[in-house]
Amino acid sequence: MLKENRVKPNIAEIIPLIEAQSAHELLEKSAVMGEIVLICNQL
Repeated sequence: MLKENRVKPNIAEIIPLIEAQSAHELLEKSAVMGEIVLICNQL
């Protein structure tokens, strides 16, 4: 569906996993309009 452009996610923030606490704080404050994506660095 993404390849066909039928789904367009609304990504508000991309945050490193190590900063997950700040992501939770943004959600609790309703400070974002869209999704928060947590990224993991591969070793």
